[in-house]
Amino acid sequence: NHEKVEFTVTGQRGEINPQSKDMTIEGHVVTKSSNGYIFTTEAITYSAKARVLRSPGHVWMRGPSDHRGQGITLEGDQMETLIEQNLMVIRGHVLAKKVLSDGKDFRILSGIAQFSSRDKTAKFLDSVSIESGTMKMEGPEADFKYQDGTDLLQAVQVRGGVKVSDVDKYATSDMVNVDPSENKLILSGSPRVVQNNDELTG
Repeated sequence: NHEKVEFTVTGQRGEINPQSKDMTIEGHVVTKSSNGYIFTTEAITYSAKARVLRSPGHVWMRGPSDHRGQGITLEGDQMETLIEQNLMVIRGHVLAKKVLSDGKDFRILSGIAQFSSRDKTAKFLDSVSIESGTMKMEGPEADFKYQDGTDLLQAVQVRGGVKVSDVDKYATSDMVNVDPSENKLILSGSPRVVQNNDELTG
């Protein structure tokens, strides 16, 4: 596209319409973005006029590697890549996993996942559930933000009315910021925390 982001698609069979320049690739299709995302599907179509890549079937994704090795992994029902908008979208029964710097696993379930083809930012939408150890967070949307120029996950921000639960406590607030490096949660917007018989609001 205009920002020089490239996608390379390989498969076992290919077909191109010489008039429209639309393409279809089938058979163990692998799509690679120039910023390190790899998608595996059984088939993919490309609309030349709309500049959109689509996979109507199940998709597996592996994100760029980080300082721990393997990046985020994900699967979902279908994929759509909007090339001019630098956006890769996975829809339907999204399940993602990410290993944090302390070795803990983040498990994310949602209806939609969006990834930028320019950097490593990621957004999850539609009934988001995040699990890490015994902690569980639920909310409408979540953003994964990385430090500029690095592969370090700086923060996970869950917005739109969030519920947090753990072994002996639970909390609600408008927004929750998770700082993985300090293993800290910051609740903002009508926060309420209940632990055993104690309750804290602010």
